Amino acid sequence: MKHYKLMASLILAFGYYAGSAQAHTKVIEFSDSRIIIEVNATDDDSGIQMFIDGEGWDWLIVFDPKWRTVLRVRGSGSVGEIVGYQVIVEQGDPLRVFSADLTPDMTSIVIPASFMLPGADYKYEVLAIEESGNQTLSESAFFTAE
Repeated sequence: MKHYKLMASLILAFGYYAGSAQAHTKVIEFSDSRIIIEVNATDDDSGIQMFIDGEGWDWLIVFDPKWRTVLRVRGSGSVGEIVGYQVIVEQGDPLRVFSADLTPDMTSIVIPASFMLPGADYKYEVLAIEESGNQTLSESAFFTAE
């Protein structure tokens, strides 16, 4: 899978705040923002991932280099309550999978020793499940010593 970073786009967020007699709009600066376009040659498709870190925005607008709107999102409220997590650890060929469901108060999990192999590469995913059913997935990798 190839990753392309779209550097020429402009991402703006607008905060709406009350003034003395009228409301005003201001541009909010992000602490971090990235757009990644993934092209999957195997499945002959592509996808867009956006990472945006900032506070106080009501509207998010992404423009292409010619100032055409690519995406417009209106924020509504905050993230709801996390009701659970799912941890998935994958290793090897053939694929071996360890999966566990966690309650929202759990901060760690022990992977059974029988699943861990010396000198092996592992990929793991943590799925945060919000009360409305929305899910956020984070993934990373690690390896074990010989």
